[in-house]
Amino acid sequence: MANEIAEQSFAATQADDSSIDLLRAVFRLRSEAITQMQDSGKLAWVRSTGARPRMIGLVEVGLLPRVDDWTALSGTLNTDAIDALLDWSFTLDEVDKKLREAYRIQDGDATATIHERFGQFVKLWVQGDRFVEIASHLRIDVNQVLRIYSGAFAYAFQTVVEQGIAVLAQIHESRLEMLPETITKLPEYLRYGVPNESSLRFAMSGVRHRRAAIDLGSRFYIPASDQTVAFETARAEVNADYSDWISDWGGLIMTNTLSDLDDILDS
Repeated sequence: MANEIAEQSFAATQADDSSIDLLRAVFRLRSEAITQMQDSGKLAWVRSTGARPRMIGLVEVGLLPRVDDWTALSGTLNTDAIDALLDWSFTLDEVDKKLREAYRIQDGDATATIHERFGQFVKLWVQGDRFVEIASHLRIDVNQVLRIYSGAFAYAFQTVVEQGIAVLAQIHESRLEMLPETITKLPEYLRYGVPNESSLRFAMSGVRHRRAAIDLGSRFYIPASDQTVAFETARAEVNADYSDWISDWGGLIMTNTLSDLDDILDS
């Protein structure tokens, strides 16, 4: 079947005999790898997580051993988990490539020199710093911060972390263990760039401006249950202290945030 699929591919129609033989070999190797995953029960992990098949091995061999006990990690943004994910990501080609582009490192030169700086960027982002604050702290210009964010962080690091943690959860479930929310929610904290659970709930519920979600989350506690009352309280107090909030946020964020809170409560 692998040979037949290889021969019917577009690449095969453009290739000579030796290239077609290579295609057959590649497709056979892929089919053998998928068969092995199916026999081990790990193909279901790929289907349930959406991770690439090769990510299974990369997590089992590269990420899992970096922490002695993932189930014992605690705290909203556990630094041990973030450090482990950073160290693991630096071994992946897709992250290395985007780091080179973001920091303009020439091919052949090692990226290890910027690993610490990128780790600082990640930690500043999840603790809620704005782009201009990150630029000031790292002593780089805002344009470079945006380049790092859009490429190395959002496109590469955030993607591999999401897939890595999904596979990590499957590995622990197969052992009848559960990862704590400290770990399973890390991709969301990275996506929204917020430092606490309440800020994350504001962002995930529909508050579009990151600064507003962070400020609201630091002021109003959003419990896992009965969130409606908390959102109502937040909206009422923002309206009551309108002048203070608008002086901090400006007109655009203020207007959009009040509209977002209205939409959340009406949904």
